[in-house]
Amino acid sequence: MAPHVRFVARGLLATTEAANLTPPFSQTLCDAVVLLADVSGFSALEERFEATQSGKQFSELLNGVLGSIELEVLHAGGEVVHLAGDALICVFAPDLNRRSTRETYDAVRTCALRIIRTFAQVHSVQQPGISVHGGFARGDITVVHLRDGETRRHLTVCGDAIERAVLLLDRSQRGEFLGAFHREHARGRPNYRDHCNHETLTVQTAVAERIGA
Repeated sequence: MAPHVRFVARGLLATTEAANLTPPFSQTLCDAVVLLADVSGFSALEERFEATQSGKQFSELLNGVLGSIELEVLHAGGEVVHLAGDALICVFAPDLNRRSTRETYDAVRTCALRIIRTFAQVHSVQQPGISVHGGFARGDITVVHLRDGETRRHLTVCGDAIERAVLLLDRSQRGEFLGAFHREHARGRPNYRDHCNHETLTVQTAVAERIGA
């Protein structure tokens, strides 16, 4: 069942609308940070809801969970630009927040910890089986602006940062986010995946650093 949450990347759209740009076109962001947050367990939960409760209730639950992630992303100065299945693609651009690259990365790191803790304390408690994991990485990205009809826009992202974030997402376990600040990697090597240096964030990290929900 498709969620009803609508994600609008207002900051990215504002910069392009001010320049009177109309889709299709691309926008390059240097030293941005991409965060991918993937929620697991919705398929099994949907089956249980279909057997015992209404689809509307499931849709409300789904939107509430994804919406809570969006709130954390917005609070940290980022924007959700795309929903891919049950995964949110989020962009944090230093230029939009007047932050340094390090400050932007640290804000994303705190955001990831808050998401982890929210799931551990709320979502996974209320609905056992739901969990979150993800990855985030710094790099250059290209945001592609597309148009569906006269008014609706679609954004998609490509580039080094999202490639590395996908690698980290794939390596992450339930309840953890993997983050990479440094941009060096070993593209082209057979063991390229093992050369993406990263840190691992868990709910224990959030508790130790006193990251609140």
